Amino acid sequence: MSATARRAHRRALAARLRNRSRVNRPHTVKPFLRSRGYEPEFVKRYASPFGKHAAKAYRAAHGGSDPQTTKRRVNGRLRDVFQYQPGDPALEIALNTYKRTAAYAPAA
Repeated sequence: MSATARRAHRRALAARLRNRSRVNRPHTVKPFLRSRGYEPEFVKRYASPFGKHAAKAYRAAHGGSDPQTTKRRVNGRLRDVFQYQPGDPALEIALNTYKRTAAYAPAA
C-alpha cells in the first residue's frame, strides 16, 4: 500500500470515528428539537417547557431518578441542563404528549 493510500485510509477512519462519537453522545432538548425539524423560533420559545416535560417523562420511565446534567450557557449564564442518551424513550414520550409538539409529532 502506498503512502498516499495509507494516509487516505487513516483520514477515512478518523472521520468515521469522529462522526460516530457525535452521533452517540448525550444531547440536550434544543438539539433534539432542531434535529426533528422544528423552526428556530419555536425551539427558542418552547425548549424550556418541553425540557421540563421531558424530565418528567424521564423520571416516570426511570423510577424517579433525574437525567444526567451538564453545563450549558443559557441567556449568558452557565447553568445545569439535563442531557439524554441517544434513543432514550423519554424524549419520544415527551414529544408525543407535550401539547405544543404533539400535533406535529409522528404517529407512534
